Amino acid sequence: MKILIVCSSRARNEGFFTSEQAANLRDKEHVVELFFMKGRGISGYLFSWLPLIKKIIAFKPDIVHAHYGLSGFVAVLQPFRPVVVTVHGGDIYEKRNIFFTEIACLMARGVIIVNEEMRALLWRKKGVFLIPCGVDISFFSPGDGIASRKALNYDAEEVIVLFSSRFTRPVKNYELAKEAISLSVWKPRLIELVNIPREQMPLFLNSADVVLVSSFYEGSPQIVKEAMAMNVPVVSTNVGDMRINFGETAGYFLAGFNSTEMALMIDKAISFRRKNHSTRGRGRIIELGFDSDTVTSKLIRMYSEISSQTIK
Repeated sequence: MKILIVCSSRARNEGFFTSEQAANLRDKEHVVELFFMKGRGISGYLFSWLPLIKKIIAFKPDIVHAHYGLSGFVAVLQPFRPVVVTVHGGDIYEKRNIFFTEIACLMARGVIIVNEEMRALLWRKKGVFLIPCGVDISFFSPGDGIASRKALNYDAEEVIVLFSSRFTRPVKNYELAKEAISLSVWKPRLIELVNIPREQMPLFLNSADVVLVSSFYEGSPQIVKEAMAMNVPVVSTNVGDMRINFGETAGYFLAGFNSTEMALMIDKAISFRRKNHSTRGRGRIIELGFDSDTVTSKLIRMYSEISSQTIK
């Protein structure tokens, strides 16, 4: 099968899940190419419409898979190939994006959501598949925390909390995280995830006592699933698919949008890490079918179903 993945140009540096999804599909002997939208906002994306048409005509994919609503909106404005749209979060939760996302989803042959909450937000009710992005559990596997800290020049005894993204991203709610950290009895160091080479991410996760998510909203954040795959504790606001992902797994804590409550959960998570060293998050990821191999198989089945319907 030939698959064209359409995504933002920012995905070259930040949206690792798109390139990793492409690699996973290639491992299953499918032919995959990526098309990157240029510019920002709907007007910027529309400038990519003609280049996208040319790419589709030249590549002749069986399926066009667009990530995020704006990419999907541009991708469905062509009659040549069926489109699948993945809705990730900001494209359905932020008012400025909702209309274009909804139109894209109505016109697409299939829609992928990454958490169950999104289903109720979509105008479309049929042909909606729950398939969160998968985690490469061979790459994100538990390791030696002391060795990882040594490689990053971190003190072996320092208490480290890894923030889920850049401090400057408004949706990530850094102010709540900063205030909660200041109230923690452990007085941890909060480390920003910015400009981290992908190959070093396991080192950072292995070095962390806790991963902290203080976001106003999320879809199905990769950093949380990656941390769980490495048996690292997580504290998060109750957003996206956190509650389902955590389940009853020890070492994973939900907090409200309250710095005192979040500080308490951070302290519990740190204490858990220092006492037990490891969670059973990896088992939970495998149980949920969030490993990349299982997710890729689900995608292929969906592509095949949509492609066969198109042929008929």
